[in-house]
Amino acid sequence: MLRSPSETLMPVHAHALYQGPYQITSDLGQVKVDIPPTTEDPTGQGRVRDISLEKQGRLGSQVWRGEARWREPDVQAQDIVSAVAEDDFGVGTQRRRDQPRMDIKTSVGSVHLVF
Repeated sequence: MLRSPSETLMPVHAHALYQGPYQITSDLGQVKVDIPPTTEDPTGQGRVRDISLEKQGRLGSQVWRGEARWREPDVQAQDIVSAVAEDDFGVGTQRRRDQPRMDIKTSVGSVHLVF
């Protein structure tokens, strides 16, 4: 049985060391984001990984936006100011060109982002 592109989730795996904003834009496709409750620091420094996710609707599509970052275990997550803004994705002019970001776009395909 063949499945349509909107029924098959395309896996996208974020690199374990990735830090920065991410955005998934989908017109019709399903989006799934897996955020594990804990992640071991791949550098062995004992840092804690924080991943935020916010779903936003807009005319003709849906947007999932968030940020992934590593922090020292003695720093509380609420003490870190999030820098995720529309400028991070080229809407404004303030985004630094060398800042890492993950921008995934689909029309009918479905995306499964795994952290």
